[in-house]
Amino acid sequence: MTLPPTDERNAAQSAHWNGPGGERWVSHQRMLDALLAEVAELLMERAAARAGETVLDIGCGAGTTSIALARQVAPSGRVLGVDISAPLLERARQHVPGGLPVEFALGDATVYPFEPAGADLLFSRFGVMFFAEPARSFVNLRGGLRPGARLVFACWREPRENPWLTPTSTFRGCPRSDPRIRDSSRSPPSRGSAASSNVRDSAPLSSSLSICPLMSPRAMASTVR
Repeated sequence: MTLPPTDERNAAQSAHWNGPGGERWVSHQRMLDALLAEVAELLMERAAARAGETVLDIGCGAGTTSIALARQVAPSGRVLGVDISAPLLERARQHVPGGLPVEFALGDATVYPFEPAGADLLFSRFGVMFFAEPARSFVNLRGGLRPGARLVFACWREPRENPWLTPTSTFRGCPRSDPRIRDSSRSPPSRGSAASSNVRDSAPLSSSLSICPLMSPRAMASTVR
């Protein structure tokens, strides 16, 4: 498999999601979409995509959120879903209903050549938390947004507050997360968690959204200046 052009700092993520990580997600996609449905619904509400808008869906995975966004911006808008995982994008393309204005691109959002100032909304359901250097990645993402564009994403809290994301997860049937996630009981907050302060001008919309007793993501939103 040919991996997409990737910032060297994100190389391990690319290898993981184009290997075992991506394959496990594809095999459990329906179950995982169901588990994350409430998060997606909150984000869709906050994003309020409108007909005619251009949307970037970062870390779009198997395309569930991209398809939902495309229905909102159709017929004159468009959605570009970007993901680093070829297996997930293959699944996404298989599920797109005919006629929806959505495209998928394989790439690392840190270095992907977005159309300059082309999008009205940047959306992400847990896709922006894997960047090795968030500030560097968001600089590139900012280049693809128009002035006044909206930024809406969900990001997990640090692993110690999310048993679902740790190697000790006991969800029956769930694929275990990236085995490289450390036991954070003795570790500082993970670089990509909601505890990260690398990206400014993002205000918490919900600090304790409850999906089930073991999960507590944080939703963030901001207007691009």
